[in-house]
Amino acid sequence: MIDSDRDKLYKLDLLLISQQLKFKKARPCYQFWTFVGLLLGAVFGLITFHSYKSCNFSIYNRAGLDGLSKKYMGYSTWDKLLIGNLFTPSYEWNSKSPRFYGEHFIREDPGRFNATLDQALSASASSPVAFSPLTLYNGFGIREELVDGGIICNNPSLYAYQTAAFL
Repeated sequence: MIDSDRDKLYKLDLLLISQQLKFKKARPCYQFWTFVGLLLGAVFGLITFHSYKSCNFSIYNRAGLDGLSKKYMGYSTWDKLLIGNLFTPSYEWNSKSPRFYGEHFIREDPGRFNATLDQALSASASSPVAFSPLTLYNGFGIREELVDGGIICNNPSLYAYQTAAFL
């Protein structure tokens, strides 16, 4: 009985040795394909990085947009509007949060929503591909990079409805 167990162990040992030899023969093939995979990953990574880098630059100069908004809006504030309420969405890039400018928001949190009318409209018109973000410092001294509200809020009336529901 002990001899049969010994024979089984011997056969198992031979099987393991044969499998090790097969693996050692196939090892250069595995190393080759691993190298090819890493090389392709690096090439695709560089292509992605290059296209991401080219998307970070705006097409138009921001000074023209800011000049037009100052020319037509001046430094008007929200309380000087002729209409009842204007709701202007934008997106704060650093904190990844929406910014909704309007009379209600200024009353609720004047430190965060203290932008003048021309700044809010200019921020709302700053499409990331066309214009660079508008840089503002809020009432707390925190730097904000504002871009087009369409990134987060394609339907401002939906957000206006939700805001009115919480009033």
